[in-house]
Amino acid sequence: MSATHQYPNLPQSTWSCWQGNLAPHLESNGCTDVQFSGGTSGTLAFHHSVPFSNGQFAFSYNYDPTGQTLTLTITDSPGIVPNSLIFSTIQDQIYSCPSA
Repeated sequence: MSATHQYPNLPQSTWSCWQGNLAPHLESNGCTDVQFSGGTSGTLAFHHSVPFSNGQFAFSYNYDPTGQTLTLTITDSPGIVPNSLIFSTIQDQIYSCPSA
């Protein structure tokens, strides 16, 4: 099951902040086995204890610095967690970074 979401109006500074804070943020929220390829395109995977599931999350992403848009695709997630909640949580973390 995959789902894609775009985060527009994402300046390079916000993208850089998010990349730099991603692994520590996930780990401080109980995630383990965080694997983040970094760069403007790649993959992200981590494990988080979710009842009644394997807790594995995986994503592919592409950041377009010219268009200032992040495209994020969920490639694996526990079916018990709605995609909208996943994207909303990521959005909150992205836009908590400074934009300048």
